[in-house]
Amino acid sequence: MRVSKRTSFEGLKAARRVESASARERGDVERLQKVEWAYEALIAESRAWFDGRVKDNDGAEARFQLGNFYQTLEKYEDAEREYRHALTFDAHADAANNLAMLLQERGDVDEAEAYYILALKSNENNVDVLFNWATLKLNCRQDLDATRVLIEKIVAIQPDLKKHPLVKALREEEDDDDREPFVFPI
Repeated sequence: MRVSKRTSFEGLKAARRVESASARERGDVERLQKVEWAYEALIAESRAWFDGRVKDNDGAEARFQLGNFYQTLEKYEDAEREYRHALTFDAHADAANNLAMLLQERGDVDEAEAYYILALKSNENNVDVLFNWATLKLNCRQDLDATRVLIEKIVAIQPDLKKHPLVKALREEEDDDDREPFVFPI
């Protein structure tokens, strides 16, 4: 399994999937074990680095980053614990937003909504949080009116998002310029 020091966790997971599938197809148990060993070694090294950050400066940002590490590894209970811990230091908007998304995915809609509201306390114009909250209103609450209110606020803050497919589908007024396609920001 070849990865560089700059490989993201998503890239690492993808490399693991590809190498593991290839080893399974060939029936190469030894290679499969090496891939798992390398993956676990890289994860352990990263975990030690994040744990060191928390040890050196235990605060909202360090706990938030540790939560992101766990979330990327799909260790959702650990991620939730770290996001909640980050919020004991301050109302860290990103920790509250990520916690809300985890809770929403799990079906804890009321608690998720409370964390979206908390995430907006420091910046009521946070488009990421507003967009996530709009998806909760739409998918979990089936509240089209509330979803549209949030979508209109998002478009008022960031007009280029009016081309986003979800925004276009939910806006009450017709878009007068359908010729330009939406391009996802990089």
